[in-house]
Amino acid sequence: GLMEKLDWRQKSSWDALFESELVHSPTPDRARREWPLFVKSDIARTLASPSFFVQVEVPFLRPRPDGNCVEGFIDLVACDSKRENWIVLDWKTNEIEGAKVTELWQIYEPQVAEYVQTVRLAAGPKPTITACLYSTCCGQTVTSKD
Repeated sequence: GLMEKLDWRQKSSWDALFESELVHSPTPDRARREWPLFVKSDIARTLASPSFFVQVEVPFLRPRPDGNCVEGFIDLVACDSKRENWIVLDWKTNEIEGAKVTELWQIYEPQVAEYVQTVRLAAGPKPTITACLYSTCCGQTVTSKD
């Protein structure tokens, strides 16, 4: 998909890639509405920073204390060049009103918390991990620092 193909450090190339990927979208009108919201967002600006390294669709398998495992894919993980600041981002495509983004966070916070715990195991105890939920339809990000 689009996010896997983005050159996160070359924001000037994003729109051309978006246009070429639009043919694969099941909802191109919605994509055209939501793309500018993302490009102008604070989270896009942060991720485009040359100081961040970005990975998307990061697979994980993590044991839990009860003997079971948690597995899945984290939509996006980024860390700064010193590995002191990490971002765990979950895209949400739910069609909601902007005022409901906080409610969306309440629903998905346990899922994002699992992602943060997974990244914490890899990053160690010292770095700051910021958990983010980005609502594509609203162009809004809800964050929580670990």
